[in-house]
Formats: sequence, structure tokens, C-alpha cells
Amino acid sequence: MESLFGAKSEDERTATKELLSQWLIHIEAYKKQLNQHINDCKKSNETNKGITAVLEKLLTISAADIEQAQSRN
Repeated sequence: MESLFGAKSEDERTATKELLSQWLIHIEAYKKQLNQHINDCKKSNETNKGITAVLEKLLTISAADIEQAQSRN
């Protein structure tokens, strides 16, 4: 199975970014799962501060952030 970001054409990559930016980051399950991971990391130990920071940033990611992300080939 291909990765969503492994799309072959520029149109496919653009469509994938639009899908994620308009759907994924706006659904409540996404935010709930991120919050759960953040809480788990905070409870486990101090070495998870970096992971917690990344997860917290994902909570505030915008549609524009995803749409403007550069593709890696």
C-alpha cells in the first residue's frame, strides 16, 4: 500500500495536503488522541518533554501549515 505522501504526481500530493488540512486536523478524534498522548507522556517521565512539545504543537497546526508543507521525494 502506498503512503499518502508517496503520491506520484503533484496533483496527488496537492490533493493529499488539502484532504489532511481540511479534514484530519478539524476532527475531534484527532485532538482527543493527541491530548491523550500528551497526558501519557507527561505522566511517564521527564524524558518525554520533546515528544510532548511536538504533540502540543500538532494541536495548533493550521490548514495552511499542511498545505504549505514541502514534499520530500
